[in-house]
Amino acid sequence: MKFQHATIFIILTGLTTAAGAGGGLLHTLTSPDGVFVVSYHDPLVACRKTAQAWEPVESCVAPICGESDMVCITYPHDAFPDSDLVSATFSLRAVPEEHDASACLKQWTRRDYPTPTSRKIAGVIFKAIHRDGVASGVAADTYEYRAFHNGTCYELHVSTAYVNPEMADPGVIKPLPQSVRRKIDASLDQTLNSFRFLK
Repeated sequence: MKFQHATIFIILTGLTTAAGAGGGLLHTLTSPDGVFVVSYHDPLVACRKTAQAWEPVESCVAPICGESDMVCITYPHDAFPDSDLVSATFSLRAVPEEHDASACLKQWTRRDYPTPTSRKIAGVIFKAIHRDGVASGVAADTYEYRAFHNGTCYELHVSTAYVNPEMADPGVIKPLPQSVRRKIDASLDQTLNSFRFLK
C-alpha cells in the first residue's frame, strides 16, 4: 500500500457497549482499504480530517493531530476543565518516503533519538522509543512505534502533555491526581494495544 497524499480518511465501522480501562462505549475505526483497525473507549474522541483541518477543532488542533496523521484519537478539550492536561492522544501515520524495512527504522533512529527497544502489538514486533521534554512550561511525554508492513512504514504515537500550573495565577490550573493520570495512560495504552493489521 503506497500513500501519495497525506489526506487519508477513516471510517467508523463498529460501535458496541463493551467497557474497559477508558470506560464508556467501545468505538472501532477501520482504514478505508481494510488494512488496519483500532478501537477506543469514551470519553476519547476520533478526530475527523477535512480538507482544511482536523475537527472538532477545539480538541484536534495541531500539534495534537498532525497534518500527515491518518488516525488521531484524543481526549476532548473539556474532559478535565481547569486542569494541567494539555493533550492525551493516540495517532497513526504512514511514512511514505521509507520504502523498505531498513529505511523505515534507520531514518527514524536519528542521533538525537534514544536507542529503540521492541514491543509486540497484536503479534507484530514494533520498534519503540520514548522521548520526553519540556518547552514553554509544557512537559511532553511521547512513545513512538514503527513497523514495516506490506510495503508501508507505519508509525504509531502515544503522547501526553501537561502544563506547569505555576505558569498561571495560583489556583487557576489544578494538577490532575496521579490516579487520574494513570487512568489516562491506561486508556491510551488500551487503544494502542487494540491496533491490528487485518491484511
